[in-house]
Amino acid sequence: MLRNWFFSALPIRYKIILTSMLVLLSFALITWFVSYSVMRESLENHLISELRNTTETIRNMVETSVRLSIRSNLRAVAESNREILLLLHAEQLRGELTEAAAQKRATEILLSQSIGQTGYIYCVNSQAVATVHPSPKVVGIDFSEQDFVAEQVRRKEGYLEYQWKNPGEKQSRAKALYMSYFEPWDWIVSVTAYRDEFEKLVNVDDFSQSVKSLKFGKSGYSFVMDLNGNLIVRPSQDGKNAFEIALPDSDQFLSTMIKEKHGQQRYLWQNPGDKEPRQKIVVYDFIPEVGWIVAASAYLDDLYEPLQVIRDRTLAAGLFCLLIGVMVAIQVSSSITDPIRQLVARLAKTPPDKVFHGRDEVDQLSAQFDRFLTDLGQEARERLQVEQKLRSSQERYRAVMEAAPDPIMVLGLAGEVSYLNQAFTRLFGWTLEDFSAESARAFVPAEERQRSRRHLAGLLNGAVMADEESLRVTRGGEQLTVNMSGGPFRESGGSVGGCVIILRDISEFKLLEREVIDADERDRIRIGQDLHDDLVPHLIGLDVMYKLLRRRLSDNLEEADKQADKVQGVISEAIAKTRALSRGFSPVHLVEEGLEMSLRQLGDMVETVFDLPCTVEWQGAVCLDTTTAVHVYRIVQEALNNAVKHADAEQLSINCTVVDDTAIFEVADDGCGLRDQQNRRGMGLKIMTFRAQMIGGSLEVTAGNVAGTRVKLRVRQES
Repeated sequence: MLRNWFFSALPIRYKIILTSMLVLLSFALITWFVSYSVMRESLENHLISELRNTTETIRNMVETSVRLSIRSNLRAVAESNREILLLLHAEQLRGELTEAAAQKRATEILLSQSIGQTGYIYCVNSQAVATVHPSPKVVGIDFSEQDFVAEQVRRKEGYLEYQWKNPGEKQSRAKALYMSYFEPWDWIVSVTAYRDEFEKLVNVDDFSQSVKSLKFGKSGYSFVMDLNGNLIVRPSQDGKNAFEIALPDSDQFLSTMIKEKHGQQRYLWQNPGDKEPRQKIVVYDFIPEVGWIVAASAYLDDLYEPLQVIRDRTLAAGLFCLLIGVMVAIQVSSSITDPIRQLVARLAKTPPDKVFHGRDEVDQLSAQFDRFLTDLGQEARERLQVEQKLRSSQERYRAVMEAAPDPIMVLGLAGEVSYLNQAFTRLFGWTLEDFSAESARAFVPAEERQRSRRHLAGLLNGAVMADEESLRVTRGGEQLTVNMSGGPFRESGGSVGGCVIILRDISEFKLLEREVIDADERDRIRIGQDLHDDLVPHLIGLDVMYKLLRRRLSDNLEEADKQADKVQGVISEAIAKTRALSRGFSPVHLVEEGLEMSLRQLGDMVETVFDLPCTVEWQGAVCLDTTTAVHVYRIVQEALNNAVKHADAEQLSINCTVVDDTAIFEVADDGCGLRDQQNRRGMGLKIMTFRAQMIGGSLEVTAGNVAGTRVKLRVRQES
């Protein structure tokens, strides 16, 4: 009760200041406590995760080292014994030993060796029959039913791991062997040992430094220990027993590690030189092949050390924010209470009916509020009229868009689709509701996406797109050829708000256009073939007849012989021109000699006819169908013609390279280049571009590195 009276008796200024201080202080304390707890938990989880990852890394490192050591040891034994067999076989070949004596001697040498504790050497032949074995009863037995023996027979060389159970044993154990084949006697020399005996064969130095180099915080480290507590690898204490150096109350965690073999623990540990034990956390795992436990440990006080700095800085920042908050509260309370105190003072000195309505803060607020309500009502009526007109305009706009025969799509500034008309849905199958980001990727083929992004960026930057031919895919997976036009639309402030794209399906037109081109090409091929197969043989026959005539007349009439020479010249010229004409109509040599030879002949023809050097470079194997090859030939031919006629070039080149599954053809010259934009719009360039599109390729015309023009054609090869 007293507290309530005291708080209510306080001036408003002090109430605001006191309340602000309590709220800020409570907020700061809660924020600090939550942040500190979250950061502490996060750091600890991060440390545990890092220790787990390190333990896994050490485990993999040691396992790999174990496998490599075992494999190297077994391989060395197998290959050295194979060398012994080679020496004995050489004595056999020299007649110093019989084959039986040599094999007996080899058997004695092989069986005299032991691998580790219980490992041994044995041999089987290509029929999986044991030829050498420590147990005489096994020799001569067929082991082809054993999977690992069948694998030995199949491979004959290399490393192999398998499960094996000796007679009298309750369960099978893991074994490893390395085999080397001695072909003269058909012996597969196999050196084998049990994996639980691998510890004897492992070289700890192979991984000791790598394990010791792993550190955590200031004094955390990794170690490797066997099941008796002997430290295989540990910084500065290799070979010692962990139970001997542990605190009396700290060795329990070692027993737990050996018992569980996998997991994590917290414990107290005191290193030599430490004044008192410190709490640690350890994550450990087990390697059964060698019976070792690998572990990574860290001290928790190293982990929490950054939190002390964060705590101190957070408290300092909280106090500073509290001070700023109090100062702001004083200013805010003054701005609120000062006008009220002035108003109370005026009212206290003036009767209610005589109050002077001055223009202090409260009066101004009241007057402004009245005017605001009046203006707001007028503005609301005007806004309603504008919205009605805008709604009517939008309805007319939507009606026009829906009535349009061509598909229309509207995109926002982020490229998102905000509108699709009915024509779009009829043609492509998508509605606005189901046109997602995945649908957009399926709508644009992979080969068109980069160009589509460039077009979209241009539209959103205010550019206009007109008659761009591209490919799009329907919801059912059908690919259509479309002609696209579009432009940006602007907001009321003049900034671009998005873009509108109109698509027209020209797939059927493209099919008809292709059919016309193919028909024209077939006519050209037929005419060229007729010239090549009919007229050329006819002219060749005339040439033969001329030679016969000349042989008959050369002895009698000198003048007739001269006339016959002229006839032969005319006939030979006609044959050459007919061949050139037939090749111009139909490059039959594409089928007979291939595209590479055809382009090389085309380069030779340019050098011969126009006296211009034309080099041809070819890298990689090109695999194209006949129709595609003809179009490639025509494009290269047209590019050479343009260079000869318009570029004033002194050097021409034809290059072909293959990158992955794409063949790249490039025609380059050192002429004057494309002088103006009109040259880029010539019929020849349009025909080349059209031919490239016909075969699914792309054509690029650019200026050369120094001078001239480069025409580059990319065509996907047959799979």
